[in-house]
Amino acid sequence: MSYMTLRFANLDERWLYYRHEFDPSSVREVLGDWNQFAIIIGKRTRIYLQQYKHIYHRVIKLNCKIDDLRDKLLQYLPEAVYYIRRQNEILLDFDPEKVHTCKYLKKWDFCPYLFEELKKHVHKMYEILENAGYDPEIRFSGRGFHIVLFTDKVIETKNFLLDVIDNYKLAVDPIVMYKRLARLPYSLNSLTTRIVTPISIDELETLTFDSDKIVPRFLSKKARTCKDNEQINDEKKKF
Repeated sequence: MSYMTLRFANLDERWLYYRHEFDPSSVREVLGDWNQFAIIIGKRTRIYLQQYKHIYHRVIKLNCKIDDLRDKLLQYLPEAVYYIRRQNEILLDFDPEKVHTCKYLKKWDFCPYLFEELKKHVHKMYEILENAGYDPEIRFSGRGFHIVLFTDKVIETKNFLLDVIDNYKLAVDPIVMYKRLARLPYSLNSLTTRIVTPISIDELETLTFDSDKIVPRFLSKKARTCKDNEQINDEKKKF
């Protein structure tokens, strides 16, 4: 089973993304006029601005308008950006390690085979939800996928989803359904240097980990994995 090691985004790359690529209007198209966000500065990457070393591991809430979000992200240069989900919003989290456990596959390794298998799980859940009358949305999370849906019957829907996950043995972490934070669409997942991106069911079929849609422009093809990048972060080696 072949795999590649992913790389963390450094501070310069985070600044480049949020200064030149991040578009608040795209976020608004997905979330509407939402104003409840949160960030983690550097808990997993251990890469953070020194003035925030006392809070780099914490979840920091940001109450601001979407139009002001870019300035906040340029201030903190966080490794992860979230929004606080609405009460009627349910999120299903699909991750590669839920498909198959391999003792040789480390947390930040990426396996093309598992990615393709994971897409089948996402497609199956999407199909079931559509047939059940829901209007699911798919988002690439930076490593796996999220399916988001809205319902007025939250408890009933969660019970339905738990049955589906169990019956079809889908690669979903059910615990995430009960958490309030969700990765912000069009933010940079600095653990993998990929963009959190809404995608259609048709785009899911052809999506690869090197698709231009999810790769930030600052990242050249030669620097998309640790193996090819001469500036490997020492923090990641020690993680």
